[in-house]
Amino acid sequence: TAIDVTEQKKAYAERQSLLQRYEQTINTALAGFILSDAQGNILQVNPAYLKLTGYSRAGLLKKNMHDIEVSDGKKHK
Repeated sequence: TAIDVTEQKKAYAERQSLLQRYEQTINTALAGFILSDAQGNILQVNPAYLKLTGYSRAGLLKKNMHDIEVSDGKKHK
């Protein structure tokens, strides 16, 4: 028997479109943005956050929220 997956494909396309808009919004925001999981592991940061803190993206994605310091004016790697 054939299964109509038209609605599933439509829903998937809508989710992908929303995800793209979300990422574009976050990445172009002037405000710093950081996303972590329930354990505090950093999952995503936007360019504004990197500029505000001086951290590198690679450096932050290896850290936990408890590892980062409040901005002290120093540049971090």
